[in-house]
Amino acid sequence: MKYKSVKVILLLFSLSILLFNCQFFKNKEQKEELTTSEHVEDEKEEIFTEIRKHVYIIKKEVHYYKDPKGETEKEWVYYLGDRLNVTAQSAHFYKVEDNETRFVRKEDTGNYEDIILTKKELEASSTFLIENDKDAMDKEVTNFSRYFSVSLISHEEYLTELKNKYVFLTEDTLAITKKDKMLILPCKDTLVKLKDIDPQDESVEDDMDMAIYDYIGKVDLLNQYVIRGSYFEAGDYFFIDKDTGKKTSLIGKPFLSPDGKHIVCLNMEEMDGVGYISLYEMVGKTTFKLKTKVEAIISYWLPYDWGKEPIFFSKKGYLYASMNPSGCYYDSEGANSQRKYVKIRIK
Repeated sequence: MKYKSVKVILLLFSLSILLFNCQFFKNKEQKEELTTSEHVEDEKEEIFTEIRKHVYIIKKEVHYYKDPKGETEKEWVYYLGDRLNVTAQSAHFYKVEDNETRFVRKEDTGNYEDIILTKKELEASSTFLIENDKDAMDKEVTNFSRYFSVSLISHEEYLTELKNKYVFLTEDTLAITKKDKMLILPCKDTLVKLKDIDPQDESVEDDMDMAIYDYIGKVDLLNQYVIRGSYFEAGDYFFIDKDTGKKTSLIGKPFLSPDGKHIVCLNMEEMDGVGYISLYEMVGKTTFKLKTKVEAIISYWLPYDWGKEPIFFSKKGYLYASMNPSGCYYDSEGANSQRKYVKIRIK
């Protein structure tokens, strides 16, 4: 009887070992099958199919990758509005041909209409050049909201307000013309002469000495001539007082507010590839004088300051402009015909 009990116990033990081994190998096979299935799924998700289209970066800053797994050092960056030439897509990535093959996550891209600039982004500034008539290059800044309020508007609103444009500049460009590459501006007390230094002239030894002057018009309300200067890799605008001949420099083309109290400059510098915004306050009592409130670099967008859609003040006191982020400022035809629109209020 005792022998039979031991035999039964050994039999049960053997069955237990057999069942354990069966379950172990079953679990192992299931685990291997699941791992293989996940691996296959991962591989399947990143299989690329050819596609030809353009997409835009819709976030302020995103990383792109050199492999389709998104595994790389995050030192390469696209910025808000960058237009990408897509040649293939997988489940999670676009393949981009941009001098070299790159990969960008689909979630970071969209159509042009998906590019949305918040108020914070519209008023963001990386640098103040001047603030309150003082050099401010070393001052750390984040926005120019103290001076301007910027809002996105529709194209329809822009066109409606364009009909109510405030006209302050008399563009009588034929009244003052160059003679022998010289502008002569008749002032009450003097003659102002602006001589071109043209690098095409054999007598000019250094191209960096270039200076070309163009008469833009006059602002009778301020008693000022408006001149554009073009230099080696730079440019500016300035006033010449019609009485004294005094020069007043500006960072860009001036726009006089309808109340006559401020001048705003809003422009894009081709060489730097950045947008500038500035505010000047009229402080002269008997003679013309401006106080610089701020000259700042715009962080996320560039204004179009030429063409059929001009920058202008409306009679309501807002400054209007068309613009784009730098990445889609141009297209294959030149200035991008797709645009966003802003109105700017002086605070």
